Amino acid sequence: MADAGLVQKTLRVLQTVAASPNGIGLSGVARLTEIPKATCHRILLALAAEDWVVLNEDTKRFHMSLSVLLMLSPTSDRDTALSYVNRLLEALATQAMETCGLDQPIKGTNTVMVLAQTASPHNIGLGRRAVPRMQPAWSTSTGKVFLSLGDPEAVRQELEADALFRDSPRGRDLDGFLEELAESAERGYASSRDELEPGAASVACPVRVNGAVPYAIWVGGPTYRLTPERVPEIAGLLRHTAHDIERVLARTPPGTQLGPAL
Repeated sequence: MADAGLVQKTLRVLQTVAASPNGIGLSGVARLTEIPKATCHRILLALAAEDWVVLNEDTKRFHMSLSVLLMLSPTSDRDTALSYVNRLLEALATQAMETCGLDQPIKGTNTVMVLAQTASPHNIGLGRRAVPRMQPAWSTSTGKVFLSLGDPEAVRQELEADALFRDSPRGRDLDGFLEELAESAERGYASSRDELEPGAASVACPVRVNGAVPYAIWVGGPTYRLTPERVPEIAGLLRHTAHDIERVLARTPPGTQLGPAL
């Protein structure tokens, strides 16, 4: 298939899945798109590998992933899982009185993507930035959450091979950074201070879905307000919200649940 033809077929397959709120099987996609079943299967597998669609193993139906919904529809209908997640983030921002959000790791990189963000009630807070956006994992609290849950030796090798990390301040103390990751894994949350940018701090904890950690939520603010003394308090709020998000995802249709981490 020519590249242009493949792109068109991929878009048709994706549009068909998006137009099927209850999910759709392989045969249904092939019938509606008039694309050969084998080609549809290859396209769907590629989309699933990139977390654009999710396959419900029980029904064998494909659904749009929550990751894509978060990026494309930040103000979805209030009865959807996405709307609930956003409302939980708004409640967290009110409780913590700081900006908060939800990130996911990007497969094969030491990068995280900010998928959702709710502003601080304060007039002075973290600067407003575009969502979604990419950030280096080693300088963010969510990135540290994801790294802390990996095999330590594999994480060491990945970071040693990452030129951007080696040139960063953290890269000059790899052993110390790995010790911090081990502490984060033990206590169940990670923090960042003056790392992503001077004067900014954040705390994050994992969101567990079906035994995996595809997402992490965070609270961030200026260092003069988000002090080290507040970190345990913020971590407690994060854990509570993470559990609420997990319960929301557990009782939504399979297609809106998170798939494997990127």
